[in-house]
Amino acid sequence: MYFKNKMVSYILYLVLVSTVASQISRETSTSRVVRRLDTLEKKVFMQNDAIEVLRTALHILQKDLNDERDFMKEDISELFTRLTGSSGQVVRPVEEPVSKIQYGSCECGAIVNQYENLMMAFKKEKNENIMFRKEFHEIRKQHDFEHGNASEKFNNMVSRLNNTEKTLRSEINTIKYETIAEFHEMRQQHDFEIGNVSEKLINMDSRFNNSEETLRSEINTIKYETISEFQEMRKLQDFKIGNVSEKCYKVESRLNYAEKTLRSDIDTIYKETMAVNHRYSACQKDINNTRSYFNDVIIHLNESLMNRSLNTLQEISRITSDTAKLKTSNEILKNITDNLFRHQRFFPHKSCDNVIESGEYTIYPDAFSHGLKVYCNLDSTNKGWIVIQRRKDGSVDFNRNWADYKAGFGDLSGEFWLGNDHVYQLTKDTPRQLRIDMEMFNGTKRYALYSEFNISSESDKYKLHLFGYTGDAEDCLSTACAYVLHNGRSFSTFDRDNDRWGNGCCACHYGGGWWFDSCFKAHLNGKYFKEKDKVPGWRGRGIHWFPITGDSTSLKFVQMSMR
Repeated sequence: MYFKNKMVSYILYLVLVSTVASQISRETSTSRVVRRLDTLEKKVFMQNDAIEVLRTALHILQKDLNDERDFMKEDISELFTRLTGSSGQVVRPVEEPVSKIQYGSCECGAIVNQYENLMMAFKKEKNENIMFRKEFHEIRKQHDFEHGNASEKFNNMVSRLNNTEKTLRSEINTIKYETIAEFHEMRQQHDFEIGNVSEKLINMDSRFNNSEETLRSEINTIKYETISEFQEMRKLQDFKIGNVSEKCYKVESRLNYAEKTLRSDIDTIYKETMAVNHRYSACQKDINNTRSYFNDVIIHLNESLMNRSLNTLQEISRITSDTAKLKTSNEILKNITDNLFRHQRFFPHKSCDNVIESGEYTIYPDAFSHGLKVYCNLDSTNKGWIVIQRRKDGSVDFNRNWADYKAGFGDLSGEFWLGNDHVYQLTKDTPRQLRIDMEMFNGTKRYALYSEFNISSESDKYKLHLFGYTGDAEDCLSTACAYVLHNGRSFSTFDRDNDRWGNGCCACHYGGGWWFDSCFKAHLNGKYFKEKDKVPGWRGRGIHWFPITGDSTSLKFVQMSMR
């Protein structure tokens, strides 16, 4: 039933996807047509605006032509008036001389001259009238020509506007018909696709019913086979578990017996060691008594030498014999002491707590069944410490990769790093104390002591964990020092960048492996610099504990120990 529901959901999803795709396609085509209609509508509006502008311009032009025609009519009327007035003036002066001739006295010569002057004035006025008439005809002709051109332009513009309007109407009708046809075609296509999808749904439903029966049969078969195989595997597993339990019981019994035997051997060895220590103390007392005796003898001999010159040879012989015996006793005592130290050195210690002298030892903690070779350092209070790091002369390169820092490197009697994996195994069950001894080139000595110290495993990047600082070097590891915190940070090397410097790699830039933050205020695995080796450009790349060295001075000696 679940499979059928999943199949129906999948089919409905396909139908929905195809419908949405068709809708998107149809909406895309419709939107394309709408955009085209909007573009044409904007074009029609622009052309209508242009037509209105042209009509306004024609109206203004026609008004200007009418005004100019009225002005010309007024000019023509004024010319007619002037011509009429000029003709009257000419007639009256002519009539006056004639009347003067008819009714005048004897001034005939003057009258004739006056008449001639009048005739000349009349001719001149006549010529001017002719010129005015010609000018009037030219103006009227030009006005008629300009009026004809303006009318022709107006008619042409009206014709162009009508043609443009017809063209736009034709294009709009064409687009309208094309849009309707495209819409009908899209609708037919959509109906066809819906029919295909319905047919596919019917076919898939029938195929699904057939597939469901087949799947049910196969599932039942697989179910029965799986149950039978599981029962067989369970029987086999129960049998194997029984064998393993029996073997574990035998191994546990053997381990318990071995543990008892080992504890008995350890107690026996410890008792023998204590007996040897007592014998060593007794021998030491005998040596002191012998030395005191022979000192007294020598003093007595020196005193009696002056008084017993005759017995000198005998005394010298006896002293020589006694001296030989003393040398023999000293050699015997030295052999006993060497044997005691040798026995003490190869005693299977779990740590450096019970050693009586500094040096290299093989210890046997719980995590190291074959032993771990370490350097045990005896402090001024006769407490033994496991040294995990020492820098003193620059004989060993500490700019190593992750694998070297994991396994350890260097010489236990000189410079070395015990190894992150060894330190983790030694501190994973019980936190230990950590002591850091430092010395500067000017002879100043400082130390830092932490009451709890351990590091995590390699999978957790050997993170540092410290607590409980005491000392005179100032704390730069367990608490923040100038916004830099080493406690809780992962170990980093140049090939395994685990620091918090977002723009770079502390180990790559400063060298050496360490629990960097971004980057450090204490770095005891940097490059070893002698006092004379100070050169520009090495700041921060030495062995630093900032409260006492800063970044421009490197330490002469440093040793990290734990117990």
